[in-house]
Amino acid sequence: MVPQSNVLPLPPKSVSAVEAGIVAPWTTDDIRERLRTAARTIQRLPLPRHGKPATMHAGWPEVVQDWLAYGWQDARAPRIVPSAAQISQLDETLGWLHWLTRDQRMILWARAQGWTWRQIESLDDHTRAGGKRGRREQTLRGVCSDAEARILSRLNGTPGRMVLHAER
Repeated sequence: MVPQSNVLPLPPKSVSAVEAGIVAPWTTDDIRERLRTAARTIQRLPLPRHGKPATMHAGWPEVVQDWLAYGWQDARAPRIVPSAAQISQLDETLGWLHWLTRDQRMILWARAQGWTWRQIESLDDHTRAGGKRGRREQTLRGVCSDAEARILSRLNGTPGRMVLHAER
């Protein structure tokens, strides 16, 4: 017989793990760090042979056009392949992006890869349909913050905030 003082009562099904005190709540910094880690993990994944998909390969070997090309490539450090745990964490983190809109995904992932706001403004300029100009940094920061809030509300089991976006 187990003493009653050591047994934790199970929370009701309507209570989230965060509310029950089993898991610490997620923070915005936690989400940003996980996204940065996911971006680094993707960069460390091994490339296909010759760095191209199989459909882009030719049957013939590449022709060297310059006699100086032999042995004159810059030395490259070998890729350190991510562990299985890091790839599992990557899969979980990429799943969060499905909760977001296309614009939110694009901006949040660009920030995770270390893009500056100026680079994201330029990207937004090119991806806007209908000849619309890209959004300013302040607006893009708002979209990024809304995306982080949406992920936080799903992870922490709290109601999401209402977001009203008026196109300017």
